[in-house]
Amino acid sequence: MMQVSMYLWYVRTHAGWHSSDTNSRFLAQSNNRGNAYGLRHKTLSNTSAAFWNFSFTEMAMFDLPANVQAVLSITGRSTLSYVGHSEGTMQAFIGFGNADLAAKVSVYVALSPVAYIGNITSTLLQIIAKLHTESIFEIFGANRFLPSETELSKLMPDVCHIRPQFCENVMCAIMGCDKQDWNQTRFEVYMSLVPSGTSVKNIVHFAQLVRSATYQQFDYGKDGNMKQYGQPTPPDFDISDLKVPVALFTGGHDDLADPKDVDRLLAVLPPKFVLQVHSEPSYSHLDPIWGLSAATQLYPLIIDIINAHLASQN
Repeated sequence: MMQVSMYLWYVRTHAGWHSSDTNSRFLAQSNNRGNAYGLRHKTLSNTSAAFWNFSFTEMAMFDLPANVQAVLSITGRSTLSYVGHSEGTMQAFIGFGNADLAAKVSVYVALSPVAYIGNITSTLLQIIAKLHTESIFEIFGANRFLPSETELSKLMPDVCHIRPQFCENVMCAIMGCDKQDWNQTRFEVYMSLVPSGTSVKNIVHFAQLVRSATYQQFDYGKDGNMKQYGQPTPPDFDISDLKVPVALFTGGHDDLADPKDVDRLLAVLPPKFVLQVHSEPSYSHLDPIWGLSAATQLYPLIIDIINAHLASQN
């Protein structure tokens, strides 16, 4: 069992946050397993193959419910609002089809929403997607993918200080970019933390979705699929079963959540649960969290959405 890893803040009401009953907010930020802050397990060593035998599927099925329950247990609330970005949305589109978990979430805000990625234009993932599964494991091993504490990551702040254009190009190749809306003075900090690591299996799963243009469970091969799922091909995730109201915030230049893939996602989501779709034409994948304009163009809208669903958060 992964240990729940998160930061929790108690914040007094200000700048649009309002609660008639408590006049305060708890803000919790969780970590995905396998990143630099999610390396603990109750029984497994993070040097073992068993520790790294996961993808976003396990995060959705086990980690997301554990994180939600941990926040509710600490705060004493019955429901919470969930704001996910990128892979955090992938987990939610899977997990919030579970009625028990969905009942604990009053509203879901999806930033740079990801599910289908067949039209992805990220240079790095396009290259990886062209490799066979066996080749990816052979190149990167079976455990951790690009940990943040590698010697390369330690050198990146200095590299970014000397050659900021190089760091910009690296991020653009991975995520797409909107350089005009990024704080250029923070690139040394960003590159010291990104990438923060995940499992190689998770990257293999991403590559599988790019090649197949589907949103499906991990492909273990015909024999492995029969053993795991009872069928020769991995089953699709049923996004149409989402049971939480969702607002989507998308970008017109998002290399990971391409507008065509977002349109496909919207066509599958149950219309009665789609509250709003807001698009920023110039935004890339990281702008909702890194963009200087996000504080004025996105966050007030998000706060309004959350406040509108506070009645059920008692």
